[in-house]
Amino acid sequence: MSGKGLLAASLAPQLAALTGCGPTGGGPTIPHDPSNRYTFDFTTYPELGAAGGVLYAQVEATSGLVPVALVRVSQAAAVALAMICTHAGCEVGTLDPSSKTFSCPCHGSVFSETGAVVRGPAFSPLHQYATQVTASAIVATIA
Repeated sequence: MSGKGLLAASLAPQLAALTGCGPTGGGPTIPHDPSNRYTFDFTTYPELGAAGGVLYAQVEATSGLVPVALVRVSQAAAVALAMICTHAGCEVGTLDPSSKTFSCPCHGSVFSETGAVVRGPAFSPLHQYATQVTASAIVATIA
């Protein structure tokens, strides 16, 4: 195997960890809504029907394609977070259910389930979009 081949083989695990490392791999792509209001009903997305549920999606927002995590933090509250690290713009990984945190694979920033910084180098929280929990859905305003 050539030097280039050895280098590529040795870096493959790290590259695989970085590509597709974000939360939205396999999540639905939500088409653009000119009102910027997106309804995630519990029939279509049953994971959001109870506290602790999480949905990862790509939203075709006015600003472009946004990787989003919707987290049902309680029966009465939910958050919609842009899954882009505020430190260097990397896509943040999925929610760790045991620690209820999101981690950035690039530089190690850690965020709470509501997007607050738990550990830097990031110093700003994940961008949070307005949400409303109804009896049958979570409605998020994502521009």
